[in-house]
Amino acid sequence: MMDRLIALTSDNVDVVALPREERENAPVYSLQAVVERPLGSSVWVSRACRSRGREITFRWQDPAGAPPQWVDSLVGGLSDVLTLPRDWDSYGSDPISDIPVRKAFCLMLKLMPPDGRAPWVVPLSEGGIQLEWHREGAVLEIEIDSSDSAHGYWYNPARGEECDLKIPDDEDRIKSYIAWMQQLRCGDQ
Repeated sequence: MMDRLIALTSDNVDVVALPREERENAPVYSLQAVVERPLGSSVWVSRACRSRGREITFRWQDPAGAPPQWVDSLVGGLSDVLTLPRDWDSYGSDPISDIPVRKAFCLMLKLMPPDGRAPWVVPLSEGGIQLEWHREGAVLEIEIDSSDSAHGYWYNPARGEECDLKIPDDEDRIKSYIAWMQQLRCGDQ
């Protein structure tokens, strides 16, 4: 089976099946429109992960020249769901599509602080994925379906808050919820 290179283009992330020898020369483009910041002296950054005998490589331009601290955990989780086989849930589910993986990676680059904690990556039987954070009873979920549609859910019983979140409309609220959860001093997710 071919390895994959996940490269960011000006408006999305591309997942391209490439033989290993072609991966080094694969066309990869700017991330500028995704993170909405000038690239200036950006450098290419990549992270690879082996999952189920396959190598998945994420490659993007980053103005800081180094990946955020959470990126390795996210790449691992996304690689794990991307390499799930057919019938992974024993109910006949198809493998997870590249589409929600691309969307999830772009959203996290856009929404997560550099020193944040990566979300749990959970496969959905319909072919999408869910990103989850859990802290002291609070829950933040972002669901991305196989058609590239995304929405979220926030629940914090201690503050009496519960709401559905629209993406991209509520991205600023999602950033604030992620920041709030990052400040908590409880154990890992």
